[in-house]
Amino acid sequence: MRRLLIVLAILLIIVVIAIVALLNLGRIIDARKEFFITRAERVTGRQVDVGKIGVSLRGGIGISVRDVVVSDDPDFSMDNFIEADELRVRVALFPLLRKELQVKRVILEKPKINVIRNNDGRFNFDTIGRSQRSEAAGPDEDSTAASGRTQFALMVAFADISKGKLRFEDQAAASVIHVENIDFSIEGVQEDRPASIELKASVFSGDDDTERANVKIKGQAGPIGDPLGALNIPVNFDFALGPIDLASVAQMNQISGKLPPDLALEGPMKAEGHVEGSLASLMFAGKADLTDCAIRVGDRFRKPTGVPCWMESKARMLDRDVEIEQADLMLNNMSISGKGGVKLGARPNVNLSFRSDEADLAGWDEMLPALGRYLVAGKVAVDLELNGAIKPGALPPARGFATMKGASIKTPQMAGPVSGIEGRFVFSTGDKQVLVDSLHVAGMGGTVKGNGRIDLRNETPRLSFDAKARNMDLAGWRGLIPNLEKYDPAGKINAEINVSGDFKPGVIPDARGLVTMKEASIRVPRARNPIKDVAGNMVFSMKGKQVLVDSLNLDGLGGTIRGHGNIDLRKTPPQFSFDTKARGLNLVNLVSSTLARSSSRFQGNVNLDIHLGGQGKKWADVRSTLDGAGVLAVLQGAILDMNIAKELLNAIAGELGSAPIVSEHLRKTYPHVFTATKTEFREFEGDVLIKGGRIHAPSFHLGTEDYSILGKGSLGLDWTVDSQAAFILSPRLSKSLIEEAGFVSFLTDDQGRVQIPFSMTGRLQKVAFKPDISGKIQESIISPEIDKLKKKLFDQFLPSKKRKKEN
Repeated sequence: MRRLLIVLAILLIIVVIAIVALLNLGRIIDARKEFFITRAERVTGRQVDVGKIGVSLRGGIGISVRDVVVSDDPDFSMDNFIEADELRVRVALFPLLRKELQVKRVILEKPKINVIRNNDGRFNFDTIGRSQRSEAAGPDEDSTAASGRTQFALMVAFADISKGKLRFEDQAAASVIHVENIDFSIEGVQEDRPASIELKASVFSGDDDTERANVKIKGQAGPIGDPLGALNIPVNFDFALGPIDLASVAQMNQISGKLPPDLALEGPMKAEGHVEGSLASLMFAGKADLTDCAIRVGDRFRKPTGVPCWMESKARMLDRDVEIEQADLMLNNMSISGKGGVKLGARPNVNLSFRSDEADLAGWDEMLPALGRYLVAGKVAVDLELNGAIKPGALPPARGFATMKGASIKTPQMAGPVSGIEGRFVFSTGDKQVLVDSLHVAGMGGTVKGNGRIDLRNETPRLSFDAKARNMDLAGWRGLIPNLEKYDPAGKINAEINVSGDFKPGVIPDARGLVTMKEASIRVPRARNPIKDVAGNMVFSMKGKQVLVDSLNLDGLGGTIRGHGNIDLRKTPPQFSFDTKARGLNLVNLVSSTLARSSSRFQGNVNLDIHLGGQGKKWADVRSTLDGAGVLAVLQGAILDMNIAKELLNAIAGELGSAPIVSEHLRKTYPHVFTATKTEFREFEGDVLIKGGRIHAPSFHLGTEDYSILGKGSLGLDWTVDSQAAFILSPRLSKSLIEEAGFVSFLTDDQGRVQIPFSMTGRLQKVAFKPDISGKIQESIISPEIDKLKKKLFDQFLPSKKRKKEN
């Protein structure tokens, strides 16, 4: 019972103390209400309006001020600077017993704070306390602003905010930022010890619920010491940001104007970290995560949502020097680490180095569409250094290299990839130029080395690059170019190429170069043998969509080929035109490696001068458009499995119904003419016209030791023959034949040579010979070319008609 009485007595004392305190607080409020308002207006330099003022027991004994309104500086806005539902001032209990007011805490409930930055860079809270300061002698404008900011900082430092809202208007950038759901508290504010701070707010939330805080800061600040020395106030706090909507951040006028116009940002960003030190010397460690963001730069870069993208760093800032102790970046599957320093100020300077681990290029085609067109695979690593002054409008000074291992490349035009590429790419930048100091790539049995630059000083980038390829294996190209594999190429290629011109999609830069080959071979489809042991070079140039072959020099097929021409890709279908000179080509090798069906029928050495043009992408299209003219000669040749003299004389005997014209004696005397299984000749010469899918010979001459053939005709690209000619025996052979078969004397000319007109028709594999001893073919083939050679060639062909004419 005694204990209960003691407890009740203590409670009674507390109640009495509380009642006395409340009575004293009430008397203070009643006595000093107008003083408080006047004092607040004098301190702030603004008009202050309040509603009801009374005693509050919420959270402790204190003063409650309803409907607080602080006006704004009329030079900035006619709206209010602060509007709050309630201002609560917590006071110490025991000082109230002595009728003294000691403030413990100030709380703003649901305030709306309107902050404005004008075109001169000054804030509307810079003028807080201006009326009070005007009583002092002549402060300048800068010190007035600094003092105003300090007083505003002190107001915030001694006030808690619950469910507040902040509107920040930057008139210079014509932008407005809204911060919602602000909860701010500070405890233990003293001059000699740090205060605890906690802030929660919602900003750039996008379509998310703004009631959920996405900015959280918790830690300590202080001791405050001299309020004017804010740069030296120690801070130690942790922060967490997110989700922050990147699209909302990018729409800020202060930021959007400095971003590339084709940059698109979507999705939430998250960040967390720790800050320690002071604004004069600050240590920072944190991590920013953009994995859930989508980032796109035109059609050049695309990071889809979910692709890893984060940066973790540790840095220290001293005055205007930033020392980055560690910076780790992860993008897709590439891990990059860096370190260095940045000097801020009017002349910013960087000294940074970055190095990546080996990364697999698989998947990068989705992020870099340019790579997607080349289906790049393999592993790559990058080293980069930034060192020098950063100038407005210029690339930062950089130098670095990239290495490739086990890489492969495939363009849309290639049937398969180039695999097994190993290489190193050294580059540097400066004065809006990217310099490729050296490129070294190994693959396809050889190497490629090069250097060049990309000039970004003009609106359209320009490319200039020199490359040298050595010992590239032609066999490695089999699966790269569509349909090339069926030609079974082999051999070695060297090349020297210069590329220059505008660097933009759809534009083919100008190029010029030299390609040499050795021990090369190629097989024409269905041909019996390949074209082997080809060596030579080609000088070419490209301008726009035109390919100019300035010179072509090849050694192969037992002879040489020289030529020049062009391919015009501007036309649809593409057009080509070539002038070619061939000397000493082995006809056996030429035919067997190009014409499968007639691979064993021809021998000799070919000389050819020809101009040839046409259009199309496939042989079926090109064949019907071929158009050309030239001169063909075959020396020391032979037509195998065909004896023209024997076939023709046998045909005459058959047409006359007589015994064989060639006797056994003639066969033994001229075995190479009448018993041989082939036709050997010294030369074959003729003009060549190509048109309408046929090769025309307006005049040709085939000469042997014992006879010659003069005529005209055509050979179709489908191997059909249509020719008319005169078979002319030598005087010696003509005399021997007349002695054996006198009735052929009517076929002799005025020089005593037997001349037989005939036609050749059919397919090349089986030609039919038909003599025209009646003279009809004789008359049709007399052309100016033949007439010059044989003026009276057929005067004696038709003696019966001649006698009738004489009668």
